[in-house]
Amino acid sequence: MIKNLFAMQSQIQYNDTLKIYQKTQGISERDQIIEWMAIKCEKFGFDLRTLELGVLYVDSYLVKTNLMKDYYELLAMTSLSLAAKFNENNFTAIIKLISPSGQQLYREEEYSQMEEYILHNMNFSLNLVTISDFLTEFNSRNDKTDRIVKFLLLDYDLMKYSYLELALAIVNMTKSNPSIGFKPSIQNITNKIWNKINQLSQEKEVSVVNDDDDQIQTQPQHGVSKKIKKRH
Repeated sequence: MIKNLFAMQSQIQYNDTLKIYQKTQGISERDQIIEWMAIKCEKFGFDLRTLELGVLYVDSYLVKTNLMKDYYELLAMTSLSLAAKFNENNFTAIIKLISPSGQQLYREEEYSQMEEYILHNMNFSLNLVTISDFLTEFNSRNDKTDRIVKFLLLDYDLMKYSYLELALAIVNMTKSNPSIGFKPSIQNITNKIWNKINQLSQEKEVSVVNDDDDQIQTQPQHGVSKKIKKRH
C-alpha cells in the first residue's frame, strides 16, 4: 500500500520566481493564504486531510495561474470547499465569504467560475495523496503528528520534499529517540523541520505546533468587476 501511495503522489513543482512564493520577513503570500485556510479549516471542524487536499488544489493552481491578489481568498475558500465535498461526510456546499457588515465578498458566478477553473486545473482528479495518508499507513497519525503536518503546509520550502519523506521525518520526530532507524536523508529533513519550528517558536515565543490562531493580513479589495487572469 505504501508503494502504491508513493507511486500515486503528485508533487507540486513550486516556482520560486513567482511573487506569491517570494518570502518577506520569512513568509510568502502563499504561506499566508495557507495559514488563513488552516484557521478556517479548524473553525469548521474539518479533518486534516481536507486541509491538505485544499492546499494541494491551491498550490497546483498558483503555479500555473497569474491570480490577482483580490482573488486569493476566493481561491482558498473554493479549494477548501471542494476538498470538504470530497473528504468530509455529508458536505455539499460552497463556503461563502461574508464581510463583518454581512455583505458577500464575491458574487455567485465568481464562486462557480473559480470552482470550474480548479476542477479543470486538477483534471477533475481530487483524490490526491497527502502526508497524512502515509502517516495513517504507518499507524502514526495522532494530534501531535497532525500539528506538525499543519506546520509543514505553512512552509512551501519544506513541502518540496516528497510526502513519504516528510511522513517519515514526522515519525522520526515523534519517537523517543529520533535518530534511530532512519536513513541520513530522513534525519537531515527531520533536522530542517526542527530548526524551522525552533526558529519560529523563538520569534513568536510560543510552541509553533500548538499555535494556529494567528490571523493574516490578506484581504480582497472590491468595487469593480475583475476577471481572473490565466498565465499563458
